[in-house]
Amino acid sequence: MALREIPGVRRGATLFTCNDGFYYQYISISRVKTHYRCYLNTCRARIWVEHRSKNITNNENFPCHNHSPDPLLEAKHVLREAIFQRAERESTQLKRIFDEECNKVSSEVAQSLAFGTIESSMRKCRKLNFPRLPTSAIDFADMLKAEEWAGFSETE
Repeated sequence: MALREIPGVRRGATLFTCNDGFYYQYISISRVKTHYRCYLNTCRARIWVEHRSKNITNNENFPCHNHSPDPLLEAKHVLREAIFQRAERESTQLKRIFDEECNKVSSEVAQSLAFGTIESSMRKCRKLNFPRLPTSAIDFADMLKAEEWAGFSETE
């Protein structure tokens, strides 16, 4: 049994699973093994992976999981990632993007994610690629002075 990487909810975060329905986050690494903890903050379960044998072992010093496995977690992460990618690239209304992506997955996964919970994250993703519109002539002049738009302010 080997650990498999799954993109996490936050950008740059990675979850790991050993196909038992539980998900883990990286904690630390030593010379002999890598340590992981359950992704839920309320659960104290820990595992480690030995470098040479790649064996996954439960850490006896910590209790077992205090929750049941979540079979939909990976599908929810994939859905969120697809929604965020479209929000970054397109200028389509956010609600429409959300609805279209939810229609592509099973109803169980779509019902587990609410638009209100990810709307602000979608707006942040969009903000990175679409600059805000100037509200006054002063804002427009300041925008043209910015390095990325400097070429537009020069006339020949």
